[in-house]
Amino acid sequence: MFFLYRQNFLIHVTDNCNLDCLYCYRDSRKNNIVNIDTLDRLFSESKRVGIKKLGIIWHGGEPTLAGYDFFYEANKVLKKYFDKSDIKQSIQTNGTLIDENFVKLFELTKMKVGISLEPIREIHNNFRFFKNGDESFDKVLNAIDMLKYYKINYSTISVISDSFFGLEEKLYENLIDITEKANLNPYIRMGKNSKNFSFNIDKVIEIYRNLYEIWKNDDKRIILNPFVEMTESLLFNRSNVCSLSCESCFSFLALDSLGDLYVCNRLVNNNDFKLGNILETKLEEILRSDVIKKQYVHYKKIYQECNGCEFLDNCNGGCYSDSLTNRSSEKTPFCKLYKTLFSVIKKDLGDVING
Repeated sequence: MFFLYRQNFLIHVTDNCNLDCLYCYRDSRKNNIVNIDTLDRLFSESKRVGIKKLGIIWHGGEPTLAGYDFFYEANKVLKKYFDKSDIKQSIQTNGTLIDENFVKLFELTKMKVGISLEPIREIHNNFRFFKNGDESFDKVLNAIDMLKYYKINYSTISVISDSFFGLEEKLYENLIDITEKANLNPYIRMGKNSKNFSFNIDKVIEIYRNLYEIWKNDDKRIILNPFVEMTESLLFNRSNVCSLSCESCFSFLALDSLGDLYVCNRLVNNNDFKLGNILETKLEEILRSDVIKKQYVHYKKIYQECNGCEFLDNCNGGCYSDSLTNRSSEKTPFCKLYKTLFSVIKKDLGDVING
């Protein structure tokens, strides 16, 4: 049945955050933290409809604001319905609240950790700071040092904007010192702070091209995305990455603190993309929502617009929520960036791609 494909949940723990990042696209700041009873309902419903394996991404706001005890209780509820081997968990955090208690949690649950970090101190502190104005870079590095020491599986996520233009070598050298796996996400204009950014797609393309060349020629090569993800997509002609795969897009649901379910974490609080409430409605009924039908229709329009593009099977029109910010087209606003990178990588792969 259709709803069985939805077996990954982005759990939107809270809208609240301890930082006041200029990158943030959220317009609301609530103190609500998702209730343990709501999680019990979600996990029990998932089990009831026949989902055997569950993927969970703890998200926010800043999820660690919920505290260690919240996650401990949440995992007790999880284990009521699913075997430990059938659960995969990760958390996306700014890292400033990570302490030894959280490290023990990560060890206990095998939770993967994604740390938001701009790898150049000045840029990070310019865009990610505490509400009192204090800088956050050193706090994040301290958290990463702790994760390294305890051998926790972690990666970094950085937002790429014009700020990195001309600083690609410094960015890459810093990444090598900080992590073995990094994700470079282009900034998307969303929410109240988009006016604070100068974002030129041609500059951003140049940044990515320069970083790709540096990474490609480095003997100490780290796992650097989107380059690894795009290479795999070209080699296997499919992708499991959310931003490059409509299949992945249809396997996720986002839960907010009130029990409302949405098609994407970025669309939480947007009633146009609300599927229903897990406390009020059975999961299979939620997953028959007309909103999901609209999601299919949107992807059909993307495929019609992108028909004939040699990279359609690799890109799939890009991220669903990103495409909704594009006023002049159905597809992702990063189409030019993706085409450029796919072309460069495909040329380097050469005979491997051509059989």
